[in-house]
Amino acid sequence: MRSKVYFLVGLILICFVAFSVAEDKTNTQNTSTGDVEPLPEWLYGEVVKVDTQAKTLVVSYIDFDKDIEKEITVNLDKQTSFVNFSSLEDIKPQDIVSIDYVVDSQGKNIALSISLEKPEDISESDLDVSEPMGELKDVQPQE
Repeated sequence: MRSKVYFLVGLILICFVAFSVAEDKTNTQNTSTGDVEPLPEWLYGEVVKVDTQAKTLVVSYIDFDKDIEKEITVNLDKQTSFVNFSSLEDIKPQDIVSIDYVVDSQGKNIALSISLEKPEDISESDLDVSEPMGELKDVQPQE
């Protein structure tokens, strides 16, 4: 009976140790300051406002968890990388962007990467509807 109790206590201790080790791996800590580094977040939306002086973007996006449209202000810094454009002046309201960002300790949204989504070029031949597609036929289900 005593060995069963020791076995059960040992098993519980092993579970707690395994859980705490797994938890430590998910929270990356800066060992010099002890701060937990924020995990990157992502959004996809339409630019509402560009402020080149303040280096910010206001973006409208859909919060799918709450099924509502929201706006977010994203700050750019020296480490922000650009995809499909070279400077903040290239972004205009109504442009579509994809942004990877983190929330810093003061609650500011800091952009890590901003991708400007460019509409694909559509040639006029893709839009040509002058030729009929053919006759529509009434299709009967096969038995």
